[in-house]
Amino acid sequence: MLSMSSGANASRRAATNAITTAARTSPPSRNAISRTTAKQATLPARVFLPANGKRGLTIALPTRLATLSPKAREKMAIAEHSSIANYSFYHGSSNDNLENIKIIDPLSCCGLKVFMGSTNGSVLIDDRDTLSEVFKSAPLLVATHCEDTPTIIENQENYRQIYGDDVPIALHPKIRSEEACFISTSLAIELAKMHDTRLHVLHISTAKEAELFSDLPVKEKRITNEVCEHYLTFSDEDYETKGSLIKCNPSIKTAIDRAALFQGLLEGTLDRHHWHRSFPPFIVRKSR
Repeated sequence: MLSMSSGANASRRAATNAITTAARTSPPSRNAISRTTAKQATLPARVFLPANGKRGLTIALPTRLATLSPKAREKMAIAEHSSIANYSFYHGSSNDNLENIKIIDPLSCCGLKVFMGSTNGSVLIDDRDTLSEVFKSAPLLVATHCEDTPTIIENQENYRQIYGDDVPIALHPKIRSEEACFISTSLAIELAKMHDTRLHVLHISTAKEAELFSDLPVKEKRITNEVCEHYLTFSDEDYETKGSLIKCNPSIKTAIDRAALFQGLLEGTLDRHHWHRSFPPFIVRKSR
């Protein structure tokens, strides 16, 4: 068994404290279009232990670093010396690293992370032909963040016509809407079936998306998914009191969506739940 050094424990405590302090000291924003703060963007990678008590570990590597081989190797070396259980990293993807994706060693990482829309920077893949080539060429599991950028941009501009740049935070799930998630998740499933890709769709947030998946046993599935705990805890009604403290992407949707996500977990159309790396844990704990 690998040992966890005191320095690693200190790093984990520092990361947790940074998240908690940032959330507690920053007043809830009333603006649905505000950008990620510098403090949020520079938080280090964090370690997550499985909720079911089974041995295993995932380290959330910031995706922009995952596309840089030296940084990825540095993170792997840190994990090798500090992890007390199994660990792995996602390899990053972009519109211009297809040739690198084709030669990924499947044993070197847990999957290929693909942002199919609605993100900033070079990690976004918003071209259908490129996406198709990625799904066709990936030699390992493809894990997707699914939101349709054109739909989000259209929604955003419509509300800006009404509110200017001061769009109420309560409209965040109307901007990053159910339809934006459904369109993108549907495309991911279509491409996976076309190319027989092993697909895992991250952070499902809507009832419509949940209906897209099979209730077969997980071992028999080529297409799987997961839902985050905050989608099972909050609804759009909570924006009124919690503001930007529950702002995340994909957005938290309605109470009907929340109930459907629970039902999906019970029926087996949704495969697992986990913690999204950008969501402060203390908010959910205080809500229970």
